[in-house]
Amino acid sequence: MQSFAVPIAWRSLESRELLLPSNAIKKLDYICPQCTEIIRLRGGPVVSEHCYHLTPSVCTGQGVWHAAAKPDYGRI
Repeated sequence: MQSFAVPIAWRSLESRELLLPSNAIKKLDYICPQCTEIIRLRGGPVVSEHCYHLTPSVCTGQGVWHAAAKPDYGRI
């Protein structure tokens, strides 16, 4: 079985280095690649880990990478 990881954020706006879910740390600020606002990681044993915007946002967070990965997620 092949696995892959979809980048979820940028480490900083300046570097635009892509962040993979396995490298994200809770309580650290990251940058949403869709709207460039601050996001953080949350989740755990009950709710799967995901990012959220710190302030109310109109951003859906469903970027190209996220949307592209969704249809195949259950088949991996």
